[in-house]
Amino acid sequence: MNEVIQQTEDQLRGYIPEGELRATAYWVIEETTGMSRTDILSGKCTKIVPEVSDVLRRIQRHEPVQYIFGHTYWRGMELAVNPSVLIPRPETSELVDWILEDNTAEHLTLTDAGTGSGCIAIALKKEQPKWQITALDLSSEAIETARKNGEAQGTDIRWRKADMLHLPEDLHTDILVSNPPYIMNKERAAMERNVLDYEPQTALFVPDSDPLLFYRALAGQHRAGTLYFEINPLQAQAMKEMLQKEGYLHIETRKDMQGKERMMKATECSLAELDTLVPLLI
Repeated sequence: MNEVIQQTEDQLRGYIPEGELRATAYWVIEETTGMSRTDILSGKCTKIVPEVSDVLRRIQRHEPVQYIFGHTYWRGMELAVNPSVLIPRPETSELVDWILEDNTAEHLTLTDAGTGSGCIAIALKKEQPKWQITALDLSSEAIETARKNGEAQGTDIRWRKADMLHLPEDLHTDILVSNPPYIMNKERAAMERNVLDYEPQTALFVPDSDPLLFYRALAGQHRAGTLYFEINPLQAQAMKEMLQKEGYLHIETRKDMQGKERMMKATECSLAELDTLVPLLI
């Protein structure tokens, strides 16, 4: 193995997941020096230069490499990220896959509530360019980041500053998708420092006293026939019960690549089905 890559990996070990060490080492050197992987492998990079050392020190302070470089790669896209938005996760890509698998019609309206970097809305629009997609976020900084990402990816998406607890009155959509805050404060002890210290807390945490706050608000406003959520596996059963009370009879869950119940789909029941359901909920 190239000695510089080995040295870089050694300095990253303990700060980056073991399975991501090699890729991150190359990324740090390529991004910082402007060299290609071919240049590195051919021996043009013979030592860790000061610029690389600076990046490694920041990573060792638990700063996410994606924030250091200002972008990440997700579903084959380069997306701008900064501390106003969460870094897109692989699990969220699985949610996108589920939506695309279920919905093949060319003409649909979809709303992404709490869009952050815009990753969900942009990924869906690239796969289904005729869908009318609206993306919402309460953070002006997040909306600006998402808008820039959408423009860079050549997508036509309506970006709106809005609170998911109080959706715009004129918003009615076939599908509503959301990855809202769902981590309880009591779960902090199990979280990595790079997330706790740098990613936006308002996009992560929900009060322990009401962990379904955002899901209940979105479901209760009845602006979409079908909901897709990324969820906290610890709240899967409570989510099902809440959605049933809100009139969503058809509920499905899916596990993520780690085998955890991470995604949920809910379809609003018909009036006839609601007549059957109501006595059971009283």
